[in-house]
Amino acid sequence: MPTWQVVSKQNHANAGWTSPTDYRQTKHLSVIPALAGEFGHLIPTYPMAFLKNSTGKFQLCVLLGLKKHCNAFLDLNNRWTAQYVPANLRSYPFSLMESSNGQQVLAVDADSDFFHIEAQTNDKPVLNQAGTAHDSLKELIQFMGQRHIQQLQTDHAVDLLAQHQVLKEWQESVITEDGSSEQTVLKGLYCFDEKALQHLDGDALQTLASKGALGVAYAQLYSQTRLKYLVKRQQWHDKQTHSAQTSNVDLDKLFGESDSDDLFTF
Repeated sequence: MPTWQVVSKQNHANAGWTSPTDYRQTKHLSVIPALAGEFGHLIPTYPMAFLKNSTGKFQLCVLLGLKKHCNAFLDLNNRWTAQYVPANLRSYPFSLMESSNGQQVLAVDADSDFFHIEAQTNDKPVLNQAGTAHDSLKELIQFMGQRHIQQLQTDHAVDLLAQHQVLKEWQESVITEDGSSEQTVLKGLYCFDEKALQHLDGDALQTLASKGALGVAYAQLYSQTRLKYLVKRQQWHDKQTHSAQTSNVDLDKLFGESDSDDLFTF
């Protein structure tokens, strides 16, 4: 788990950082938040689902694996194996945190291999002599600021979908041992309920459309076809790491027969 610290002149005056050479910090991530602005890049590769947190709030997330704390998009050298890397993973070792007064402030993972409290040879400075962010961080900070705005917009759209009750538990057809097909609930995952949408009145539909919520809903729906490819990717990942008990990922065992906590949580 990362150890996030707010960057300050007092604590990080001599700190340095280097651009990550791999994605080792994502090794134990199975889900990450999705942004509406990246749907065009996500849908061809990643399935997305709505997840509910402990307070009952939904968030749209990218599925990175079918096992807890497992990112199936990494190879043995922690390199990303898909062409597109989701936006929420592209600012490490930095992120934005909310301060006590509600402002977004720069934070760094103090335990990252790509951050050093005392700058090493070839490191880029974190702060300049005035104690503000070094020029090497300006583009990254701008990117994180834009990402934060998009996250708020995406989350608001998801809130509207939940308020209008057009989300449902995700069920998927699985093939049983006798060759028949049956619907299995994907534990902890929710999807867009297009039938429920048809029962909304015109005003509700206009609200969802004008706030971008319909775009979010259909993006999730279209991404569902990528689930079968994630199953294959999980199989490949398990074989690479020699952790697979069988050559197949059993969706029924993964999602339908567990008494433990939801597989996907955030």
